[in-house]
Amino acid sequence: MSRLEHNTTPAGSVLDQAWQARQRLRQLSRRVMAQPRHTTTHRKRLEAAMGIAGDEPLQGCLVDLFHAIEPRHATPLFEQACDMASAQLQPHVAQAFLQQFAQGDAIESIHVLATRWSVLVQPSAAVPARMRRASGDESRRLAQRVLAALQEGGQTAELVEQEFLAHCLACHDRLAFMLARREWLRNHPELNPQWQAVALKLEQEAMSST
Repeated sequence: MSRLEHNTTPAGSVLDQAWQARQRLRQLSRRVMAQPRHTTTHRKRLEAAMGIAGDEPLQGCLVDLFHAIEPRHATPLFEQACDMASAQLQPHVAQAFLQQFAQGDAIESIHVLATRWSVLVQPSAAVPARMRRASGDESRRLAQRVLAALQEGGQTAELVEQEFLAHCLACHDRLAFMLARREWLRNHPELNPQWQAVALKLEQEAMSST
C-alpha cells in the first residue's frame, strides 16, 4: 500500500482546518484588542496560535501578552506561555521571553519581537511584513544598543542580548549582527556561544537565498 493510501485525511479537510484555525485566531485577536488585560482571552489566543504552522503567530501573541499584562499579575499564565515558547519557538526567541518573564516588566508598545500577528505591539522595524528587513540606521542602532548593554552587564544585558539575537534571526539582519560582533571582538576575547549558532544560521540563510 502506498503512502498516499495510508493518508486518510482529505487535502480539502486539512485546508479547512487551517482556515478555521486562522479565523479563530483572528477572532480572539479582536477580543484581545477590545479587552487587552483579559487573561482567559490571551490563553485561548495562545492555544489557537499553537495550532497554526510557523513561529510568527505564537510569537506575535506572546508579545501582546507580555505587553498587556505584567507577569507578576498572572504567573500561571506566563509560566504556560513560556512553556509554549520553549516548545515551538527558536531557542533564542524562547530565551528572550523567559528572560522577560524573569525580569517581570511589561514589553513596550514597539518591540523587536513583535510580528505581523501582534495586535497590541508594533514591530520595531516598523514594517509588519512576513520577512521584515531592518534599515541600515535601525541595524546600527540595535547594534549600539546591545553593545552598550553587554558592556554594562547584569540581567538587563542578558535580556537585551537575547532580544537582539532573536531580532537578527527573525529579520535576517546580518548587518546588525556583523556590526555588533565585530565591534565586541575588537576588545574582548569571545562572545556567548549562542552568537556562533546565530552566525551559522544567518550564513545558511544567505547561502540558500543565492
